[in-house]
Amino acid sequence: MSAIPSPIDLLPNELLIAILSTLHSRDLLPLTLVDRRFCATATTILQHRLLHTAKMEGHNMMLDSYHPIAKQSTPSMTCRFTGLSLLNHTWTRGQEDMDLRDLSQLYSHFVPVVSEETRRMRRVFGRRLPGVPLEHETGDEPVTQEIILDEGELFSQLCTSTSLIKSGPNPGLLASHRNITHGVVRVWRHWLAKAAAISAISPTAGCTDESTILWLDSAKNVGLRFRVTDVTQQRLPPYRGSDEDPPVAYSIYYQGRFGSVHCGPYPKNKDKAADNDARIVGSYKPCLAGLGAGSSARSGRLR
Repeated sequence: MSAIPSPIDLLPNELLIAILSTLHSRDLLPLTLVDRRFCATATTILQHRLLHTAKMEGHNMMLDSYHPIAKQSTPSMTCRFTGLSLLNHTWTRGQEDMDLRDLSQLYSHFVPVVSEETRRMRRVFGRRLPGVPLEHETGDEPVTQEIILDEGELFSQLCTSTSLIKSGPNPGLLASHRNITHGVVRVWRHWLAKAAAISAISPTAGCTDESTILWLDSAKNVGLRFRVTDVTQQRLPPYRGSDEDPPVAYSIYYQGRFGSVHCGPYPKNKDKAADNDARIVGSYKPCLAGLGAGSSARSGRLR
């Protein structure tokens, strides 16, 4: 005895896609459990949205990452979109369709830099010593930071936040600003030592090694990827004590080509931002894996 088809099964694919496309991404996810057809259709819609909103046309992703005592002296970083990947390998357009598991592991890569506009605004509104010449550097500036741990100190901290902004008609003014994530990550002594060892063996090894990522949450939705260099001998005097955790100093550099933003379900405020400002369809939760955290480029000694 054959099963009686439901009216929904008789709908043309085009009509089913048109109906499901009116739903927010969060509302689409439960529908993937209805049957195989719903799962395939909803997954296709989600994939289309994620791939077409990854660049966030008309908007910029901003990263703030600083030691708690260096908030005022640390410039915001502009995140330049560089591509997509499934964390440890690059995904290119034209490959086979992804399933829900692949979509949950899809990341958008961003490179954090201190933009020329940010430096210009800091020069205008910042304090400058008399007689000190103005800087005339152009273009994006890479971000590095030094972390110094005293004797017996096990970790340092970085306060991090990411925002989606839309620039206004005048420099320094924003048409919209949506906070996406914020939190505090501990940079442990043992993690710095391991990451420095990986970088010493091969400077490009961290690009494919997940251990060089500092995840900001247990779900691995937000993380920072670094290349770490031990600069203890260059920055600190010889240690004469006997503590098993001596003073150490490290320079951390962003992995320029591997900054990532995890494409999962975005927070609700992203859907609201899309409706009101960007008119971007769909949503995903950002994850900054590989974005360099730090103060102004070339400087910033944090304890």
